[in-house]
Amino acid sequence: MCRTFDTLYEIAMPDTLAQWHTEHVNFAKLLNLLEAELDLFHKGDSPNYELMLDIMFYMTHYPDVLHHPREDLGLRNSTRICARSARNWSPASATS
Repeated sequence: MCRTFDTLYEIAMPDTLAQWHTEHVNFAKLLNLLEAELDLFHKGDSPNYELMLDIMFYMTHYPDVLHHPREDLGLRNSTRICARSARNWSPASATS
């Protein structure tokens, strides 16, 4: 298990994961809202086109500009931390 914290980044990682989770939940809410508007359209009703446009703009800009680069950085750092922990692992440390 990769649980040694040597840097401020490593200590802050649980907050970062919580933030990413919150963002994913919010993305799902937006996509559900968009789907509801599309259902209105398919039924012949009048969806809120401005809302649909706002959701599409947000979902095609924010994730690629801010969200995904932070996830990529976090994954690289986590991989590095786990690799360092693996190098320092010994059978004696597994039992203590």
